[in-house]
Amino acid sequence: MSFRLSVIIPVYNVEDYIEECLNSIVNQTIGIDQIEVILINDHSTDNSISIAELYADRYDSIKIVHHKRNMGSGIARNTGLNMATSQLIAFIDADDYITDNTFEMAIESMELTNSDLFIYEYEYFSPSNKAYPRNPSAQLFADTQIVKDIREFPEIIFATSVCNKVFKRELIGDLKFTESRIEDVMFSTITTFLARKIYISNRCKYFYRKREESNSKTDEYYSNKESYLDHLNVNIQMHELINEYPEYKELIDWFNIRSLHPFIYNMVNQSFFTLKEKRDYFYKSKEVFTGISSETIERLEKPISKYIVKSTQKNSFSLFFSTKNSIKLYNGIRKRLPLIQKVNKAALLGLCLVASFFYRFNSKYRNIWLVCERGYEAGDNGYSFFKYLCQNHPEIHAFYLMDYSNQQDFNKVNSIGEVIQYGSFKHKILFILAKYLVTAHRGTIEPWNYQQYKRFCGFLSKNQKYIFLQHGITKDDVSNVLGRKQTSFDLFITGAKPEFDYISSTFGYHNGEVVYTGFARFDDLHSFKIKKQILFMPTWRKKLAWSNISDRAEMFKNTDYFRYYQSLLSNEELIRVLNQSGYQLVFYPHHEMQQFVDCFSTNAEHILIGNKERFDVQTLLKESSVLITDYSSVFFDFGYMGKPVVYYQFDSVDFFQTHYKRGYFSYQSDGFGPVFSEEQEIIDYIKFLVNSNFQIEDKYRQRIERFFTLKDQNNCERIFQSIIQLK
Repeated sequence: MSFRLSVIIPVYNVEDYIEECLNSIVNQTIGIDQIEVILINDHSTDNSISIAELYADRYDSIKIVHHKRNMGSGIARNTGLNMATSQLIAFIDADDYITDNTFEMAIESMELTNSDLFIYEYEYFSPSNKAYPRNPSAQLFADTQIVKDIREFPEIIFATSVCNKVFKRELIGDLKFTESRIEDVMFSTITTFLARKIYISNRCKYFYRKREESNSKTDEYYSNKESYLDHLNVNIQMHELINEYPEYKELIDWFNIRSLHPFIYNMVNQSFFTLKEKRDYFYKSKEVFTGISSETIERLEKPISKYIVKSTQKNSFSLFFSTKNSIKLYNGIRKRLPLIQKVNKAALLGLCLVASFFYRFNSKYRNIWLVCERGYEAGDNGYSFFKYLCQNHPEIHAFYLMDYSNQQDFNKVNSIGEVIQYGSFKHKILFILAKYLVTAHRGTIEPWNYQQYKRFCGFLSKNQKYIFLQHGITKDDVSNVLGRKQTSFDLFITGAKPEFDYISSTFGYHNGEVVYTGFARFDDLHSFKIKKQILFMPTWRKKLAWSNISDRAEMFKNTDYFRYYQSLLSNEELIRVLNQSGYQLVFYPHHEMQQFVDCFSTNAEHILIGNKERFDVQTLLKESSVLITDYSSVFFDFGYMGKPVVYYQFDSVDFFQTHYKRGYFSYQSDGFGPVFSEEQEIIDYIKFLVNSNFQIEDKYRQRIERFFTLKDQNNCERIFQSIIQLK
């Protein structure tokens, strides 16, 4: 039987509403016989399915599929997608309904204009008749229109529901829904980005029910921990889309600040978060907000919203936490906030400028080098370069910025030089006085918008230079974030020759502004003692690390990630090889996957399951003989040390579609070791390495030598010389 359209409807405990939904489907003007209706019983426990079966018995085009357990709307929709047979796909929630002409309008409009996506108007309704505000996407429906460039209709970024849309099947391709409770966003956004032509209609309507019962999503919006985690996960994924769709960066940034800032604001006082969880949530949000322009922030409707975003961008967690009450005061007088903000900013800047004038009389605060990483840590290129300055140039007045609350890293830095509280008044003063701003992360060292500061106050420090040390080797096209037009870098440090060539040729920098010196931290990779140890260190998967299923451990044990790695850890042949050779294997999952480390197990004497409390990553990298990884960038550091690497990529197709976008670096042609997808291949290669005393093969050594043409302990010295030669 052939259908003109397939509609997928997840069903879970909606006995009070499902009739209204199904009636709106069977009454469609194109006729129910033209519509394939796929009802997914997501393990309902009420009479929803009994009602649905009455419709299925009456209409041949309605079918019911049963899940053996509740899996959520996203998985239910995936089930429906696997069964749908038509070339047009629609989704409806079982407690909502649509106007009778909806599918006729969609089919005719899409066929007439050859559109890939049909978006129609929506309206909220509830038993109380309460008026619920709509997001900016409501502006799309002022008139019927065809959209070819979504940048001309930026509000479309907020049209994140799949329910008021009809999709061409070829637009969806292999795209799937996630298990998140807000599963619509990524699916809807990606298809919107991919659509060549979008038809917007206000001539039919989707009615979205606001369920006001005590157990509805609406009531628990800001009082449920999962809501916070779900939203942050989506914002992180949206932020990562910038690498793949740089042309839509402003739209993504607008979506992220508008949707995430209320959660940051409310998170601080929620008792269900530990202090550590609040810190982590804040700094992950801060990373999402990095690089968002003031123009985008000004799109926010409320002054308090703008204040929260800017405060998150510029402050440390400690300062943000301590000023929460100030934010509340601002909220109470928000009508006057724009003027107050300007006055406060001007007053603070003026106070800092005055204070800096007096600081200049102290010789300690002349020719300052201000060094920073993320503002709450010390273990990367910023720390390594700061250590070099303190040990080799004691005549230089160097200061390191970081949050004192990270006591372990604070003590490490404080033992070699002076530490300044990140985000403090003194931070701002030293920023004004600094001759060199040296940072591993863009947007962290400056307390104010750097371009605006240079515009209005640059005359006070005409010779100030901004040096970008980087955090890791750049493999992807991030020119939309780190390109010359988007930054104020006077010097861009690179760690490898191909990376230098790539950035120099594609990021828009002038001659001499990008230099290949090697990374500062590489200086510490020449002195190490190797143990009889194999390091097995896979990277993370965002859809697993940020999943919010209640029994997350059980969910994790059902994933390929767990099954493949647990299988390798339990492989009898591997255990036999380790026992015979006397080598120990340390399995150390990525930081984001450490939450699942207890799921892995082994009875083997020579296999250890590593947790972050017991092991230090840098020590593991230095002392191990070989690295097994999948895609983790730690292989650059490992290869730099001239030690063998092997890649175990059993899920490369899925990984490069959902987690990571390929850059100029090819694991097959540029990788520092062989790439395998089968467990036995890994075992065989480990046996080969044991028999060859873990010597790196010549072809991989040659690749490393081509990649790192500079390989000595003079990286920090070269960085230093490049800085002092700036004019």
